[in-house]
Amino acid sequence: NPLKNPGWLIFEMERRVNIRSIQVEIATKMLNEKNIVLQLNMGEGKSKVIVPILCSILADGKTLVRVNVLSSLFHEVHSYLQQALGNMLGKRIYI
Repeated sequence: NPLKNPGWLIFEMERRVNIRSIQVEIATKMLNEKNIVLQLNMGEGKSKVIVPILCSILADGKTLVRVNVLSSLFHEVHSYLQQALGNMLGKRIYI
């Protein structure tokens, strides 16, 4: 629903992707429940969709969002987050 999360619509337009219903379900569950553990399988869009859309909501100017990744994935994830969040959404990415 674009009215509920307009940043997600901007993300879709900027990245030229469609956020799938399972990704919305996972992101919503992670936003609404505290201390939750989920198993996310390969190919579900963890790094390319779920993490950026979660960051777009959680990084509201008052909350700092920290993303931990393996050192071998650092440059790829940092580059993608910079592109996905830094352009139209105007979020700052710090190392």
